[in-house]
Amino acid sequence: MAILETITRRAEGHDKDGDIEIKDLNDKSPDTKALWLFANGKKPIDVAIELDLSASEVNEMQEEFWALNQLHELA
Repeated sequence: MAILETITRRAEGHDKDGDIEIKDLNDKSPDTKALWLFANGKKPIDVAIELDLSASEVNEMQEEFWALNQLHELA
């Protein structure tokens, strides 16, 4: 498995065997939590509500998520 694919799978909450890991995000930053939520298919409105963030903060984090996933045309 390519290193980029491994990193992407782990960022999406999958372990090396492909099973979903239970994430404990309590000690993580809001940015990390937002990236994890986006990786798990949450919409920006869901991220804003879940993390109590403004629309502009969520938009910045979504653009970062797109860039990390090499979706530069969206960012």
